[in-house]
Amino acid sequence: MSAEYGHRKPIFENAWWAVLRMKLISMLRIMCLFLCLAPFGVQAKTIQLYSYHIDPPFQLKNQTTDLSRSLVEKLNQWQQDRVFELLVLSRTEINKIISSGKPYLLLWANPLWFRSKDPNVQASKNIFWDADIWVSNRTHPVDYALPKDLIGKHIGARKGYYYKGITPLIKEGKIKASLVSNDAKNYQQLVSKKVEAFVMSRSSYLYWKASEIDVTGFNTSLSPHDAYKRHILVSQHYETLLPMLNQFIEQLKNNADWNSRLKKWGVQSLVEPIELDLDELMDY
Repeated sequence: MSAEYGHRKPIFENAWWAVLRMKLISMLRIMCLFLCLAPFGVQAKTIQLYSYHIDPPFQLKNQTTDLSRSLVEKLNQWQQDRVFELLVLSRTEINKIISSGKPYLLLWANPLWFRSKDPNVQASKNIFWDADIWVSNRTHPVDYALPKDLIGKHIGARKGYYYKGITPLIKEGKIKASLVSNDAKNYQQLVSKKVEAFVMSRSSYLYWKASEIDVTGFNTSLSPHDAYKRHILVSQHYETLLPMLNQFIEQLKNNADWNSRLKKWGVQSLVEPIELDLDELMDY
């Protein structure tokens, strides 16, 4: 018996070590799995930052960056808690999102334009100042001071946009309007004499000049149709992000690379206040 028992003892010992070995292997596998998955568990949250601006310098399709992509890039470099992702939609699509009550962050906008759709809309500090100007042919200039100056004229404007004082006159049939999706199409309408003038942002016009586009044949209105500040608009779902966004915008003013890009695209002058309408003065 003793010989038989002595012969079996290693078998029990081997079995015990085999079980322990299997348990250790299982524990190591679980630890490895946890370590592999852990980075995914702490990934920064992705938040979409909307824009509906498709004209230069806000969007430059054939270049590696533009004003919108550059700002989002700087924002992601400045903070690492979240990943902001730029999503460009049409103005009509943006209107639907805001009217539906869904969460949103909207770049380059002014709260006055969307308060009727979202009474609780909030705005960051202004990124820069801008204005809408009227562009006409120098040989047949359209002198604009008030919306009534456009009565009887054929103008080019943008789909989905509301133009204060002018949209009502269009609906009344006192102004004829051809609505298109971008400045390039309005430019073509003016060159082909389909319209007598069209409206565009001063920032886009300054980009044209900085990009050596020949604007000598154009006349621009001395009085802007509208003057305003551009912000990041925030729905109440994201109001806790406002302090961070304001800090980012404040430090952006002293960012050498950002200012260099503004100069390259011709809009560095817009960081200073320009003429404002009454609503903006009251808001300011």
